[in-house]
Formats: sequence, structure tokens, C-alpha cells
Amino acid sequence: MEKECLKKLSNKVEMIRLIQDMLGCGCPMEVFEHIQMELIRTNDISMLQLILGNRLLVWIVDRLKMDSPKNSASQLLERGRLERDTRQLNRFRLILVGEVPEPEAKELRELPETKPDKVHLHILPQI
Repeated sequence: MEKECLKKLSNKVEMIRLIQDMLGCGCPMEVFEHIQMELIRTNDISMLQLILGNRLLVWIVDRLKMDSPKNSASQLLERGRLERDTRQLNRFRLILVGEVPEPEAKELRELPETKPDKVHLHILPQI
């Protein structure tokens, strides 16, 4: 899934559609002038990392690769916040891609790690 996302998001129009339309980010167009994309691995989970305009950190994770979505998401949100702060970026968005039953999605959206300002969890069926 990560390689397919990397290929799709290499198209700037698709990147803008994801960030602004699907995630609802109100970031200015200038963040799309400088985009870094790489496949990374953290907490034994491979993912696609995006850094846009030296402001926004995005991790895209295949939900099916998470043994325990609630625990994994909690750990990834905390690690992402730390990574955001270390890089001195403004915002972190974790995107879980795949079907998630509503009771589980509700639990994920209520994780305490989503409460800090500028940390967001998104659940998308696909990108």
C-alpha cells in the first residue's frame, strides 16, 4: 500500500486533494512547493512519511498491518508528535488507511493522544 501511495501522491494534484480535500487541512498552497516523501519504519510498522512545506508531518499507515490498532495508533500518535516537535514542524497528521468498523473507529478517535493541539488522526477507507 505504501508504494502505491508514494506513486499516487507524487502527482501534486493528488497530494493537494488528499491534504486539503480529504483531510480538510486549511494549509496555504505554498506548503506544496516543498514536499519530502519517504518510506519509513517505526514501531515495526512500515509507512509513508510526508513532510510538506517544513510545516506539516503526515504518516500514512495501512490499518491492516497493525496488530492492535488502538495500541499501535496510540504509540504512533505519540511518536509522531515527538517527531513533529523534534523537526520543529507545526502539525502532525496520522492517516490510517483501510476499513475500520465504527466501534473501533470511535475508540481510535477518542484516544487521548489525539487531544494535544495540532495532532490529528484520520481514518480513510482508501487514498
